[in-house]
Amino acid sequence: MSESPAPTRSLSRKITLPLVLVGTCLAALGVAGIYTIVSSHLEARLRLRAQTIAQSIAYAAENIDREGELQRIVSATGAEREVSLLLVSGGYPNAVVASSNPTWRKRPLELDFATVKLHRYEEITQATWSAIGLDPRKPPADWLVVSLPLQLHNLEVNTINLYPAVVLVALDTTATRADVWRLTAWAAVGFSLTLVALSTLYYLNLRRLVLRPLSELAQRHLGAPVPSPRPAATVVDPADEIGQLDAALTRTFTAINAARIERDHIEFAFNQHVIVAATDPRGRIIYANDRFCNVSGYSRQELLGQDHRIVNSGHHPREFFADLYKTIQHAGVWHGEICNRTKSGKLYWVDTTIVPELDSAGKPVRYVALRSDITERKAAEAELMETNSQLNLAIDRANQLTLTAEMATIAKADFLANMSHEIRTPMNGVIGMLSLLIDSPLSEEQRQFATVANASGETLLTLINDILDFSKIEAGKLTIESIDLDLAHLISSLMPIFEFRAKEKQIALIQEIQPTVPTLLVGDPVRLRQVITNLMTNALKFTTQGEVKLSITAPRLTPTEVVLRFAVSDTGLGIPEDKIGRLFNKFSQVDTSTTRKYGGTGLGLAICKQLAELMGGEVGVSSQAGQGSEFWFTARLGRQPPTARQAARVTPSWSSAAPVTASVSVSAPASTTPVRILLADDNETNQLVTLSLLKKIGYACATVGDGAAAIRALAAHPYELVLMDVQMPEMDGHEATTRIRAGEAGEAKRQVPIIAMTAHTLSGDREACLAAGMSDYLSKPIEPLALKAMVERWLPASPTTAGTTSNIQH
Repeated sequence: MSESPAPTRSLSRKITLPLVLVGTCLAALGVAGIYTIVSSHLEARLRLRAQTIAQSIAYAAENIDREGELQRIVSATGAEREVSLLLVSGGYPNAVVASSNPTWRKRPLELDFATVKLHRYEEITQATWSAIGLDPRKPPADWLVVSLPLQLHNLEVNTINLYPAVVLVALDTTATRADVWRLTAWAAVGFSLTLVALSTLYYLNLRRLVLRPLSELAQRHLGAPVPSPRPAATVVDPADEIGQLDAALTRTFTAINAARIERDHIEFAFNQHVIVAATDPRGRIIYANDRFCNVSGYSRQELLGQDHRIVNSGHHPREFFADLYKTIQHAGVWHGEICNRTKSGKLYWVDTTIVPELDSAGKPVRYVALRSDITERKAAEAELMETNSQLNLAIDRANQLTLTAEMATIAKADFLANMSHEIRTPMNGVIGMLSLLIDSPLSEEQRQFATVANASGETLLTLINDILDFSKIEAGKLTIESIDLDLAHLISSLMPIFEFRAKEKQIALIQEIQPTVPTLLVGDPVRLRQVITNLMTNALKFTTQGEVKLSITAPRLTPTEVVLRFAVSDTGLGIPEDKIGRLFNKFSQVDTSTTRKYGGTGLGLAICKQLAELMGGEVGVSSQAGQGSEFWFTARLGRQPPTARQAARVTPSWSSAAPVTASVSVSAPASTTPVRILLADDNETNQLVTLSLLKKIGYACATVGDGAAAIRALAAHPYELVLMDVQMPEMDGHEATTRIRAGEAGEAKRQVPIIAMTAHTLSGDREACLAAGMSDYLSKPIEPLALKAMVERWLPASPTTAGTTSNIQH
């Protein structure tokens, strides 16, 4: 807290001088009052004395009948100290009868005998005084004269006749006046001493209660010197008004000091960053802080009084400053970025806010400019712009490369699609014919050769599928459908595929499904089937004895969705702990040596991971070397709206701890089986395979080679189901389906079921088929059980197909 200047006039002196003046005035008034009172009192006593003497003489004169006696009484009374004159005048003619001065006897004296009066010497007529030899203009003393009328005997003749007379008494007041002054002086001294004592006590008390506490407050809060001697302890009473003032001042100065400290800190921080300047209305600098001086290179003396254009760099056009001046001259706040120049000529940028300070009339009286140095930021922006320019060039080059890569990806996808179709088409013939060959009468060696060839074909097909799915994942074209599915039907149609391999290796195949698992769901049945098949195939591959078990549970179940957990456990080789972390990586295998027993591309589990994540789930594994493994994945599926079928639950169609059979019983065609199916396919091998497979499951089929022929055949014959290849000459399957749905084959055939049979399995192929109006989708190579399930789903049952059975061997 800064010290205040010492007071030029002491409050004690300010109080003492008026107190002395008041005391003096009071003393003067007191003395005057005392004098008046004493004087009045003594004068009253003199008057009473004169009246008493006058009355005594009057009484004596009225009752004494001898003149000598009266003279003796008057002489005796007139001899008293204060009596200057005493006479009795009366008779006829009026003359002095008796007096204190014998020479005055018999002298004529005219007096008013009417009333008793108190007179001054000058109030008596001059003739009266002259009659007795006194100068009326010069009284011998300060007399108090009393006249008293009476009735006087005729003393000369000694008669009882009474004549008017008067007693005249004159008292000398000189001694009395001296007494008055003496008494007044003593009274004045006593009064003055008392007043001084009281004033001194009052001053000391005032000093103790007010002046010293105020002095202490001045020293404590304002830094003013305290008059000595200063008390050792505080003299401020916290209970009185000064104490309350002290508390209030303490709080106030504490707050002020805290605010000042905070202001100093803020001002220090402000000056470290902000450039502050103020100009008058003419633009001359009237204030500049240290920051302004440091940044501009000018000293404060060089800046003050100068025009603000001293730091103008010339970088901005005239219109820039015209807008600035227009804004602030109309009491507006201007904000912008300005390039200035230092004293040395170096340019620097400031982010500026200019605020006008207005007078009572609303006119600017000064302008305050707050600036922040943004030179580094502007340099960074310039560098960033240059970098962005370079980056844009790099992005353009990258976009060109990306476009080239996308074109290459499209070309690769087209190539994969074509290769998939071209490979799957002959593979359909190879695997289909091998399946038919195995089902025909063969020797044991021939059957073994055909079985090995069929297994190799299926392995090659699995490899093709993995490579194709991996390509889809890399291209971002692998998508998940959301369609109605029946989990019970999916599992029951999937499990028989693994029966043959389980029987061949003499291991148990077990299925356990939690009773609370719903069956009518919404999801992608193809991808669910693919992941389950991959995990089951791996489990069967690496298990030589014991069992493989598929378990399905529902960890989370709501009215609208369900999270299913599929777990495939086995009693096979198990996986070392240090190898588990890389199982789901692409092209990664547990055994990578050249002597490994089990082959594979290392893509299966990586694809399973991607598919599970696309279905809103995850994958995992728990295993110990030599003790088997459990691979699991979860999928988030929707639930179909409530229907009568929704009460159905997935129930195991079989569950056994013993090896299972590997045959599937199907209906065989009777000799009079009608032709109910039309096959449209341009490949004769595929036609032969499909016809043979349909014949084995009890259905007759007619064939055509393109889409146009399919329309004509469907219009001419009552086919109930169409198996339509997609890629055909003249008219492909998409266009043929669209035309059939448009009614070109007849109104009755608009809703005939059309199943797409194609080797195209890239992302979007299934959607394209369904968008064209096809009812379902079956990929090549055709699996016998998949074909049987598809036909039974869409073709109504017929009595002619019942009654006999045939076996299709895997």
